[in-house]
Amino acid sequence: MMARQDADCIHTASDASALSKGSLQGSLAALVFWGGAKVAHIVAAGGQVMAPNVELMALEMSIATAMVVGCSSLVCFTDSMVAMADLVDPTPHSGQGSSLAACMTLWRWFLGDQHCILHLWHVPSKEEWKIHHEAHKTAKAAQIPLRPGCRVSSDFVWATKESAYWRECTRNSLTLLSGAGISSN
Repeated sequence: MMARQDADCIHTASDASALSKGSLQGSLAALVFWGGAKVAHIVAAGGQVMAPNVELMALEMSIATAMVVGCSSLVCFTDSMVAMADLVDPTPHSGQGSSLAACMTLWRWFLGDQHCILHLWHVPSKEEWKIHHEAHKTAKAAQIPLRPGCRVSSDFVWATKESAYWRECTRNSLTLLSGAGISSN
């Protein structure tokens, strides 16, 4: 691959695990490579979030880390098409904070060098492509417990409320049916 041979090219692999059920929170992994060597290996808590939000956080973190190392060519690998689209979407949406941070980082980077190039590549996890698969395994292996005050996305709140609503509706329907002498079987 040309990216590994270019001294001014950094490539990243990011992935996430939305384990925001029970006592665990979503986790993310961002791996940064320069000249074929891993220069950063980041695992972080994502909070109580839906998969697209934590994937976006992982992608944004990998880009921010690459900017610290410095380069004029950046190649990013992720398995989330949604995160790739949301990365540069400043409009209101769940995960907007990560999008705005990425937009600001990329804006400064592009202003600093008119020859900067950003490549975003979709790599499905099922393909188990080497560096992305490493990020995938890293994110899945992280077992980060919930803590008071952890990040919560609006999508997660809505999904939780919707799930509770449907459980309540089902319970009330069964109560009404049993009160009317109707079996739910």
